[in-house]
Amino acid sequence: MARALAAGIAVLGSAIGIAACGTGSSEPLGRAFSALDTPASSTTTTTAPSSAPACGDPLASYPPFAPLPGTQALAADPAMGPIIQRGKLRVAVDENTEGLASRDSKGQLVGLEIDLARAIAGSIFGDGSDAKLQLLTVTTKQKIEYPADGQADLAISAISMTCERWSKVAFSSEYFTARHEFLVRKDAPVRTASDLAGRRVCMTKGSTSIGTLAGLRLQPPPVPRLVDARTDCLVALQEGEVDAYFGHDTFLVGMVAQDPGLRIVRQGDAQHYGIAAGPNNVTLVRYVNGVLDRLRDDGTLAGLYDQWLRKLYRGAGESLPTVPVPITTRPETWKVAS
Repeated sequence: MARALAAGIAVLGSAIGIAACGTGSSEPLGRAFSALDTPASSTTTTTAPSSAPACGDPLASYPPFAPLPGTQALAADPAMGPIIQRGKLRVAVDENTEGLASRDSKGQLVGLEIDLARAIAGSIFGDGSDAKLQLLTVTTKQKIEYPADGQADLAISAISMTCERWSKVAFSSEYFTARHEFLVRKDAPVRTASDLAGRRVCMTKGSTSIGTLAGLRLQPPPVPRLVDARTDCLVALQEGEVDAYFGHDTFLVGMVAQDPGLRIVRQGDAQHYGIAAGPNNVTLVRYVNGVLDRLRDDGTLAGLYDQWLRKLYRGAGESLPTVPVPITTRPETWKVAS
């Protein structure tokens, strides 16, 4: 029955040019926590690896195009030309997160992040239909790999902007501010993060949750269970295989809507979502930032918050964040060292 609950946001089916990628799998509960003993990823200024320049403020993106260039002008750009010639924008998305990106009863991908992908593709090609958009479903670990390796032009999948990730991809300006929280069963004796010391905590592979949990320095350390998909953590929690799921509030509010036997325990570490593009693809990022500015200015982005997330946040007893103010002060000359 628990698996049936989780499956509600992961219905199999066809969608807009979808190429499904991978399924979740769990790892032993006894995995050593020593791998998490490094400091948590931070959204403040940090030093990038020696192979790349310091990234500065990871929330700072490149300045937006204003006005946005037309399709003909984009076709002449070395980075944008292949997208125009292909006739499709390839965007990596999740398929398991209600409100952001999940499948509806017809198997179609819907949510705030799907609508963002649709708006960007529609702007590039001047075609509001989905014919110019190819959605590729990915796991948490793959959401950076796909744009970094050129398998997707963009990734819109609740990606927290960090300096470590800036060394692999380029980010748009912030479109949503989430927070790290714990999801537990209602009858669990857990009121604060410290109550999870020594307990089993589920997280997704490649997520910032891993470093953030390590940074809490709970004693004894929690026992991590790392899985591929967010819904794998939901199932593990429902079936009593773990004591908590540690993830973003954007993930957890949809899970509470599915299962009223769950509740959220606040932790509060902010996570700033940006759209990821290939490393050094400044033109594409500036174009995306121009689209995001337009969506902010005309109220569309706030409207998407209301449409897809307000009911979920209210139902979980959480406050829906406001649209963040973009930071677009990164010099256009800033590049990831090859």
